[in-house]
Parts: sequence; C-alpha cells; structure tokens
Amino acid sequence: MHYSFNRALFAASALLLMSTPVIAANETPQPTEQAKVPSASGAAAMQAITQAIDEKRMDDARNQTLALLQVSNPGSMDYALANLLMAQICSSTEKFKDAVPYLEAALSGKLFEAAEQERYTLGLAHLYVETKQKDKAVAILRDLVATAGAKASPDMLYMYSVLLMETGNKEEAVKQSERLMCLSLTPPKEYYQLAASCAQNIGNYDKACAYLERLLEMDPKNEMYWNQLVAMHFNAGELLSAIVAMERAQEKGLLTKEVNYVTKIELYYNLERFPEAAKDIEEGLAQKRIKNEQRFWEMLCVCYDQMGEPDKADKVLEKASATTKWSGIDVRLAERNYRNGKYDKALANLESAVSKGNVDRPADIWVLMASAALETKNLEKAAYAMDKARKYPEAASKVEKLENALNILKAHIEEENNKAEKASK
Repeated sequence: MHYSFNRALFAASALLLMSTPVIAANETPQPTEQAKVPSASGAAAMQAITQAIDEKRMDDARNQTLALLQVSNPGSMDYALANLLMAQICSSTEKFKDAVPYLEAALSGKLFEAAEQERYTLGLAHLYVETKQKDKAVAILRDLVATAGAKASPDMLYMYSVLLMETGNKEEAVKQSERLMCLSLTPPKEYYQLAASCAQNIGNYDKACAYLERLLEMDPKNEMYWNQLVAMHFNAGELLSAIVAMERAQEKGLLTKEVNYVTKIELYYNLERFPEAAKDIEEGLAQKRIKNEQRFWEMLCVCYDQMGEPDKADKVLEKASATTKWSGIDVRLAERNYRNGKYDKALANLESAVSKGNVDRPADIWVLMASAALETKNLEKAAYAMDKARKYPEAASKVEKLENALNILKAHIEEENNKAEKASK
C-alpha cells in the first residue's frame, strides 16, 4: 500500500486570516495576552495582504508581506503572522523549500492558540515531506504527539504513523496506527488501510488480513481491497488462502482480468493442485480468459500426467500441435512418443516441428529424428537427419554412434536380403 500527503491540507491549514483578531482603539488587551494580538497597523496590513491574495495579486501580496516583516519585531504576533502569510504565499506556488523557514519562524514564538499551533505544525511537517526532509517531519510530530498526549488528534496520529512507516520505524508505526484506530468507534477506511500496511511491515499478516477483511465488510465491491487481501495471503505464504480470497472476489464479479485468472492457475499449479489447475486452464482457454500461449498447454499436459492420465496429456499436445505454430509442442510430443516406443509418430512430430521452424536445440532435434528413423528402419531419413546433425559440433559424438548403428543396420538388412535371395533360388 502507498500513502501520499495532500498538499491541500497545508494550504487549508495556513488560512488563518479570517480569524485574525483586530483590536479596536478603545480595547486594551490583558498584559498576558498582549503578545498574542497583532497591532492595529499589523492587522490593517494583513487585511490588505488578504485582499491581494483573494484577488490573485500574489506579487503585491508578497511585497506587502515582506514590508510587514521588515517593520515587525521578532517575537511579536505581527512577525508571526507575517511569516505565516509568506509561508502561505510560497506554498501556493509550490515553492515549498522557500516556505519552510517562514513557517518555522512563525511557529518559533508559540504565539498561536493550541489548536492553531497544532494545525500549523502539521503544515510544517507536510512542507518537510515535500522538501524531502522526512526525518525533520518525524521529529516535530514526535514532539507534537508527546505534548498532546491523550488529546492527540486523528490528523496528527495519521500523519505520524505514515511517516514512521515510511522512515522504517515499523514497531512505533504499528503502535501509533493502533492508537489512531482507538480514537473512533467506527474508524474510517483509510485508518484500516494504514493499520493493515503497518501490520504487514512487521510481518503480522494475520492482523493485516483481519483489517482488510473489515475493509471488505465496509466496501465489498472494492477491487483494490480484494487485490490487497490476495497479495497479503500470498506474501504470508498462504497460497490456498490467496486462491480462496480471489474466488470470493470473482463470485462478486471482481478480479476477473486475465492477470487474475493466470495468477490463480499458477497458484494451483505451484500447490500441486493439478485437477483444479487443469480445470481453470481448460476453461480459461475455451472462454478466452487467458491468452492462447504454449506454456498453458504444457502446464495442462503436466497436470494430466500428474493426475495419472497420460492419454489425456497426449491429446492436449496433439490438439495444440494441430491448432498452433509452436514447434516446441511438436518436439515435446515427439519425445513422449519416442519414450513410449511410438517411433513413427515421433518421426512425424519432429518433421512437423522442423516445418514450423524456430526450433530450440536443433542439434538434439536432428539426433532424435535420426534415432526415430533408425528404429523404423527408414535408412534414407536417418542418413538425412545425421547429415543435418553433423553441422553442430555438440552433436558429433552422438552422430558417430548413430552412424555406427546405421552401418550395422545396413549390414544386417543386406545380410537378410542375401539370405532371402538364396532361399528363393
């Protein structure tokens, strides 16, 4: 599973201006709150900057904000708000690197109310992520979570958990993601996804699958969740459970792409569940759920052999030979027929393979053809195949033996012919 941060979250969190307090001339703030209130001139300047931003006059907004920064005292609310505005202006044009120091400065005085301080700190964490400073994001979120304690917000814990996971803090990511889940009686789907991913990262596949099953209860037609459940079982080495999950999805009309059917076939095959694999291959080819590829015909042949049905295995190869241009099928059929003493058929299979072309191991093909021809006492075909095999150095020793066998056979046939001729006289 993959998680990405939404830039819009920072843009939204930086919009403080609508709630910026404006102090009337006859209003005197308490001394303890003085630092948290902008000056009258600062408030007026910020209203003008806000208007420029609303009217998309970003250059004007930038210049006015920089001017406000120059006349504001560090540690004042004017200074904090001006820095916050500059961070907003930079981030609105995706100049995140430029925005970072402004937002850092805005937060350094800790002049904002707790909720606002948290919101802008999350915004700074987003900026760190955008500028590839995830370790800094983790650090400020760790402090934020520790300070908030039991009052840590869902947004805070969600982002912290994701960053922990992405920076390799696996155990802590699990802890925080589970803490996040406890904040609601009905956690949203993205919390379950995060928790499942965190559990997977530490190899707790049972828990990850449990979270995914809950997601499927919430959204049974979500193909992504079904894919994730299948993958989770597969990663856990639970191949049969992966198949069951896939079949449950297919009953709902999901996971019906070719890759899904091929995956299920391969899972059955690797589990040596040959009857199920054979059934799915035959149905897949007949209904065109899978491509008509040589490997599926060969797998089907193996399935029937393993099921103790060699005749069906032969018929699979014979059908593939008759309906396709794959010379490899004819070679495989030839080898089977040769082993079973069906030399005439083996010879015909090899001739078919040669006529189709693109044969692998041509030296072996010609040697096998010569052998089959000798077995059928087809001396002319045997001599022809040997001449072809002789072109390949790796076949030299085999050709020599075949030539000896051919000469012996010729001598035997000549002897038999002489005997027959004498007997006829």
